[in-house]
Amino acid sequence: MRRKILGLIVALLSCMGVATMRTASALPLLQLTPDIPSGQYVGTDITWIVATDEVDPVDFALSITAPDQSPRLMYDYTPETAFAWTPIDDGLYTFQVTMRNLNTGEVTTTTADFDISPRAVASPVVTATGNTLLALYSAPACAPGEQMRVVFRDAAGGYPTVIPLRPCLNGRSMNFYIAGMKPQTTYYIINQRFDANGGYLGSSPLRAFTTGTVPLNLPTRQVTNPSDPLTSGTEDLIFHSPVLMAPNWPNAPFATDMAGRIIWYNDKISPNYANVFRMTSEGTILQDIGDGLLRSKVWQEVDLAGNVVRQTSAYSMNRQLADLGFPPMGVFHHDSRRLPNGYTAVLATTERLMTDVQEPGEVDILGDYVLVLDENMQLVWVWDSFAHLDVYRKAILDEKCHAVDPWCLPLDLADVANDWLHINSIDYTPADHNLILSVRHQDWVVKLDYQDGAGSGAVVWRLGDEGDFALVGADGEPWPWLSHSHDASLIAPNTYIVYDNGNTRCDVGGDCTSRGQVYTLNEATMTATLVRNLDLGYYANGFGTAQRLTNGNYAFTSGTLSLVAPTQGVMSEVTPDGVETYAILVNTPLYRAYRMPDLYTFSGAITLSEDD
Repeated sequence: MRRKILGLIVALLSCMGVATMRTASALPLLQLTPDIPSGQYVGTDITWIVATDEVDPVDFALSITAPDQSPRLMYDYTPETAFAWTPIDDGLYTFQVTMRNLNTGEVTTTTADFDISPRAVASPVVTATGNTLLALYSAPACAPGEQMRVVFRDAAGGYPTVIPLRPCLNGRSMNFYIAGMKPQTTYYIINQRFDANGGYLGSSPLRAFTTGTVPLNLPTRQVTNPSDPLTSGTEDLIFHSPVLMAPNWPNAPFATDMAGRIIWYNDKISPNYANVFRMTSEGTILQDIGDGLLRSKVWQEVDLAGNVVRQTSAYSMNRQLADLGFPPMGVFHHDSRRLPNGYTAVLATTERLMTDVQEPGEVDILGDYVLVLDENMQLVWVWDSFAHLDVYRKAILDEKCHAVDPWCLPLDLADVANDWLHINSIDYTPADHNLILSVRHQDWVVKLDYQDGAGSGAVVWRLGDEGDFALVGADGEPWPWLSHSHDASLIAPNTYIVYDNGNTRCDVGGDCTSRGQVYTLNEATMTATLVRNLDLGYYANGFGTAQRLTNGNYAFTSGTLSLVAPTQGVMSEVTPDGVETYAILVNTPLYRAYRMPDLYTFSGAITLSEDD
């Protein structure tokens, strides 16, 4: 009652134009209010608004407790006061906002409940969303212990798409986003139920949904080499992550079929920028949003509709880094990767002013952090490049970052910095629980001692020229080692794939071609065997992805055709012998592109078991 009276007094005085001041003993007013009332249907966009009469600087964190689940942090601490939420399941949710006084450290909380109603009670329902190629399929509750999946296909025929099994909820409806549909096409949709052992129990009545037109000006696509009998038929979808810097290029990630037809897009992004890293095995997307190329103060996990699942920021990370005794980060960049235990590894920049390092006098050196976040986006492990790599070994091509250059990572300490490492990908090694980094400006792939958070961060090995391995199987190759590569991934036990851009070979030796490379490593003898060294027929001085497909072929993305069409990118599939079996040209630079069997099963690399 005291807070209500205080709130009324504050509101009345504010309306009268009278400044207000609380006594030190009074509790701050904190309110959490939805923009629309409780009782909305599944799939409704809702915004939570935070209000306070606190006069000291404060920040806020928002946690959510879903039905039958533990609380989880949805938005980490931020000065922002509006939080978007789109529920995908029905039931009673509890939200808690935590306000932190930045002067005193005092914490104040308040909670609010919100009831979400099911769309399907007696029979399945299909609902249009704000995305013309995305539908919300809702089915009535199924029995505890059972499982449900959804199957949909083009009404005109063709292979169906299967959304993987999900456990039935306790008395609540089942809801699925239907993604991967062509524009202006009718699809049939059913659900199928199974028991706990996978035994088939039955199917639902058929439902139909017709998609609309694509409202975005997405880049044009041209299949320059159509599929042939050697092309993989499993990964028949392409997830495109353009280099997004509005207004120069189209500003949305999208997916196509092998014919280049749009089958998905995400328009729920920053009006200026979003950089999509990769999908997770849960069917969500890891990305950052911000104000420029490959740079962002905000990191997100979103669902297929673009709705935030969890979000943190450089603001929050820097408070946590300071608590752990680390210098601040700059921006998130280039990659994040979901780890097997549910944690997430994220790349971030960090700068240091150093004297007589890499060149005479005071030098600003741009390095990297690997930040490992738990499910609540709290830092559980930090790797600092300045503590574990040789800072005297400058970038191979002496790359610089300039504060005014939109193509470079932003700076905080000087107008120009040595772009020392430019790490661009993270992977995980199941056999020893360590991390793999692609260190572009050192021409290295590096393994870190991670051990699921128990590791020291020490460098286990460096793969590349002047690294730790002796190279075999490269007789006659004038420049066998990787050069300024991207997307180093483990694809089989002790076997790694990279997109070898070739910048050093091009700048020093004039060999301006990009390659797909596969190395097998023997860590006992410290030898590396160059298993594949495939000339891709393109040169991309930036961007790129590398992927092994289920039929044994490889998919490579040349993100920018630097010498002939720098504003275009190409995704190509090649056999182990280097024969191109498919290629699609996209009229925008591609940061990344991956082949996938559907939008629910990520296959950016072959999944390895704990025994591998």
